[in-house]
Formats: sequence, structure tokens, C-alpha cells
Amino acid sequence: MIWLNGWLKMQAIIGKKKRIFFFIFLFIFLSTIQIPINKKYSDKSLFFPINFIEITGTSKIDKINLLNDFNDFLGLNLFFLNKKKFEEILLKNKLIKNFTVSKKYPNTIQIKIDEINFLGILIRHNNKYFISDNDLVILYNQDLYEENLPRVYGKDSEKYFSDFKKFLIENNFDIENIKEYYYFRTNRWDLVLNDNKRIKLSANKLHDNIKLLNKILLDEEFKKYSIIDLRIENKIITE
Repeated sequence: MIWLNGWLKMQAIIGKKKRIFFFIFLFIFLSTIQIPINKKYSDKSLFFPINFIEITGTSKIDKINLLNDFNDFLGLNLFFLNKKKFEEILLKNKLIKNFTVSKKYPNTIQIKIDEINFLGILIRHNNKYFISDNDLVILYNQDLYEENLPRVYGKDSEKYFSDFKKFLIENNFDIENIKEYYYFRTNRWDLVLNDNKRIKLSANKLHDNIKLLNKILLDEEFKKYSIIDLRIENKIITE
């Protein structure tokens, strides 16, 4: 009886291994099986086929056009899909700052997109460009226009604009009150406010400039002036 029990256990183990090998074989077979209809569909899979591609997080990007870029992936095997092929397409789009590509079994690819933000509109040689928050300069497109974007002028201004805007925010200046920025090669800025008041800032002690300016703009005495010049230390020149 002892040898019989041992033989039965051994057969059970062998049977279990056979079942495992069978399922592995079946999985590989189904994963690689092809539909021999025609050349166009010869690489489509019957097992875990990609039937849906979901894209979220877009407002500037034309989602329909982007989905069309992924048409060739529909029907392919989800399990063996190389996500880098998706990433190569997404990296070509300048309106995308970050993204994630994930598989959702049994049949879906999910793409989550973080779009760039436009900080301002650069004016150069009578042409317009968007300045983005990832330091890209993108040719202006009316379809992408956002209200209240300030105009930015000056050679190389796009290189410093993002940092300067962050500086103003950190020093509690109301950037919504600025409609134009002018950068000068002496590393200083002029601001034109919504009421057309022009502020001339110094290249030095900019922190003190902004601190003083915040006070000036609250003072009724200065509201009658169209120009406030803070370029000279310890002096306020008005016109």
C-alpha cells in the first residue's frame, strides 16, 4: 500500500506539471496566432487584442488626430506590445510635457497626457510664438490661443521669461495685471500694466524693486502717472 500511495502522488505531480505545460503552450499559441485574412491584418491577434486606446488630459491637442496616429496598433497583442513604440509617437508632439502609457487588460491602452502651459506670446520680427512652461517656443496657432496671455518683447527674452515670471509670483506681484513684458540686453525688464502704466525695473536689486512697486501701486498718489522708473537706486522717477 505504501508503494501504491507513493505512485499515486507521483502521478498527481506529473499530471499537475502536464497541465501547467499545457496552459503555457496554449497561452503562447494563442498569443502569437495570426488571422490570415490579408496582409493588412496578418499581424492582428486573437488573444488580448487591443480594441480601445483611451487618451485623457488633452485640451490643446487634437485628440482625433492623435488617436489616428495609433490606428496601426489596434488588434495587436496587448500582452507583448512594446510601449516604447507608443512613446516615440508621443515624444514628437511638442504640446505634450509628460505622459504615461499603461495596459489595461484585456483590450485597452490608456494614455495619460500632461500638456504644456502657455506663459506668454513672444513677438519677434512681426511673427508670434507661444512661450511654454517647459521653455519651448512654438509657432503661434490661432486655434491654440488662450485669453489673457501677455505679450513678450526683446531679443532672447524667451530664455529668461519663465524664471522672471516665477520671480514675480514668489514676490507676490500680481502677474494678472501685466499685459506686456519688455526684455533688454542689459538684463532688465519693463512691465506694461493693464491700465497702460509702464514700469521700468532695475537690473540690480530686483527684489527691492518689486517690494517697492507693490507699495507704489497701492498708493493713490502714483495712480496719475503713466511711467514709474525704478532704475536708479533709492529714487522713484515718474512721468
